[in-house]
Amino acid sequence: LKERKRVIINFLIIIQENYDYNKSKRMYILLSDDYVTFCEYKNINASRKIIPRESLDKILRFCRQNFFIPIFIHSNSAVDYYDKDEFEDYTVFHIMPAHFYEESKELKDVKLVFDKDNYDMYIQDTLENCILNVDSSDIDNLAIYAIELFKRTKHIDVNILDLSSELSEQIYKEQLLIIKDYLVKLLRDTGEKKTINLITDLLDLESNNNCKAGEKDFTVASNEKIYLCPAVYSEEASNYIGDIDQGINNHKNNHLFTMEYRPICNVCDAKQCVNCVYVNYRYTKEVNVSPSFQCRKSYIERNVTRQYQIDIGIDEDKIVSEILYEDPIEIYFEKNGGAPGYYSCKRK
Repeated sequence: LKERKRVIINFLIIIQENYDYNKSKRMYILLSDDYVTFCEYKNINASRKIIPRESLDKILRFCRQNFFIPIFIHSNSAVDYYDKDEFEDYTVFHIMPAHFYEESKELKDVKLVFDKDNYDMYIQDTLENCILNVDSSDIDNLAIYAIELFKRTKHIDVNILDLSSELSEQIYKEQLLIIKDYLVKLLRDTGEKKTINLITDLLDLESNNNCKAGEKDFTVASNEKIYLCPAVYSEEASNYIGDIDQGINNHKNNHLFTMEYRPICNVCDAKQCVNCVYVNYRYTKEVNVSPSFQCRKSYIERNVTRQYQIDIGIDEDKIVSEILYEDPIEIYFEKNGGAPGYYSCKRK
């Protein structure tokens, strides 16, 4: 029996390690309630409530048995990771605040998170990729942060935090154009191609790279409850969809989280759009309908991507097409003659 169990575990390990990270299911494990902000939702919780050691064991077993890739989201104020040797049997990814750079060296598969306070910190080796958090109220410094951070990394995934209709679209466009000019000049002068999700990701995407919360991505917290995403846990802790013992057993209308049921996204080619599920629900009361300001932000990025393609001399037939509208809802109206559920396309 013991040998049979060992064989089964090894088989599960092989399957997990050969998963395509971008296509498989992911479980974001919040090691502490003051977890580092790693997506569009800004975590301001300062509580040091951490996942107990025994709970972490259960969570990892659950991930293995249900084919989730486990991703440890570390605390923003302390390193709560237990003895790493105890988890050698699991393929675990880590997301850590950049100020724990030295501690991160002991781990495999780590992605660091930078912000305005540490974007220019010393990094010994060039990173493959990282996350940069920028508040929407600080958008006029986006280019400064990104260009400086490019001295330390090959790729940046930018999160614009507290996104709302108050985002200055003109300033946002100007900042992206500055970054675009930097990337073009770097490529021309040195042959080095660096990338950033807001501008270059669109070139390689065949399908929408939107938020997968509730479809392929889920979150588990210190209470062993499973949530759609970290925002739901931090804002509505009682609104869980399952737990580690019973699994995901209360995910209502789960079909609405798939791309098939995102009517506006289906007529849009801004595939780099985050399309945050929590932002959708907060502003339109529909998880599958994006507010106008989120779509408009993505179209600004799309248009800068087009200019980047032109500047680096991509074949004309591969360049993103020129568009004369600012929001894909206009295409939806043309094709369907009305709005999908609750939707406001006019900016205040």
